[in-house]
Amino acid sequence: MTKEIGNSELIDTWAASGAKQEPDLSKKNAGWLSGERPVFQFFNWLLNLFGIKINHILQNGIPLWNAGTAYVIGNVVNYNSVIYTAIANHTNSAPPSANWKISNSVKDKYDATTAPTASNDSSQGYALGSRWYDAVGNEVYVLVNATVGAAVWLKTTLTIDELGVLATQSANLTIGLNEKISTVASATTPDIWTGTGNVINYTGTTTTTGFAAAPQAGARRTLICAGAVQFTNGANMIIDGGANFTASAGDRVHVIAVTTTQFRLEIVKADGTAVVAPSVNIGASYFHGNRTAGNVSATNDFICNNALVNFGSNYNTTTGIYTAPATGLYLVSWSAMMNGGVMALYKNGSSYDTAEFGDGDDNIMGSKTLMLFLTSGDTLKLVVTSGTAQAASAQKNNLFISRMT
Repeated sequence: MTKEIGNSELIDTWAASGAKQEPDLSKKNAGWLSGERPVFQFFNWLLNLFGIKINHILQNGIPLWNAGTAYVIGNVVNYNSVIYTAIANHTNSAPPSANWKISNSVKDKYDATTAPTASNDSSQGYALGSRWYDAVGNEVYVLVNATVGAAVWLKTTLTIDELGVLATQSANLTIGLNEKISTVASATTPDIWTGTGNVINYTGTTTTTGFAAAPQAGARRTLICAGAVQFTNGANMIIDGGANFTASAGDRVHVIAVTTTQFRLEIVKADGTAVVAPSVNIGASYFHGNRTAGNVSATNDFICNNALVNFGSNYNTTTGIYTAPATGLYLVSWSAMMNGGVMALYKNGSSYDTAEFGDGDDNIMGSKTLMLFLTSGDTLKLVVTSGTAQAASAQKNNLFISRMT
């Protein structure tokens, strides 16, 4: 019987009762070869498989979950009539689980007569954001944790009595919660607490050494500086970075009352730069040296026997080997004078990078600088792979290695 295109009616599967044979994996991978005449059982198996898969889609719309399928993020399955989307790569993890999220609209409960319990969880189709309406208790709940057997529902409705208790308990916070912007002129110890908002346009350039007493510990204000006002670091006004700070227009200073009389200042510069410039750790390992022990011919190690600086003692002036003291980023630079040839940087006994010095001409000066990532215990050394490195004078060669991070 002919099937209409676009109709969801199942198709008749080819060779439903006929002889079929599945090819082995090697044949599947190779496919039919030129001039080959496939056996009819292979063709029946292939067309039958197509029919089964098409009918599966027509019948289910979305594939049913399968324990043997390797799912990747974004795959969609049907499991117990609930549609799930994979949120992690996995195999054989039946939904609901941490590897899946419900794809369809969040399930809500509109006809409840009691409050939800810990068992009203993801196994029942509920997910984060699900709402539960208790018509008898006149309460509304929202699900914040859908763990099976340990669901957590938060009540979002409050009675007049509950609101009254809340208002009494939070009386000291009513000003701090008011987001209206106010203006305060800079002063030695200005009162930033009694204004009408906790965001303040801070004007003027008078140096500030502290603030008037806060209403309680934990009170916060944000100062938006209008100009070059200085804040002085001290025992009762602790500034991030431990130094005085002079603001520029637009800089924001977040003031937190540690106690009513001690304050911590967190600073955000309008231009995005750091208040305290980051430092680079070059002190942990630093070597600068050269060679004064004569020329080095091809296939020999270029050993800098003369250490100018060897902080950390990580370079061996006898073997010419530098051993990384820690995992991190390293700066390596070397220079030499050669009568043509190549000098290579070896890492852990193998050539890592090279510098070429002409094609046999005398007195060719060259250098190479690179940054590389080393693991603790990695080794570096220089090797003359061709030509001759001239080292009669220390000024003609240098090796510099520094740990940056």
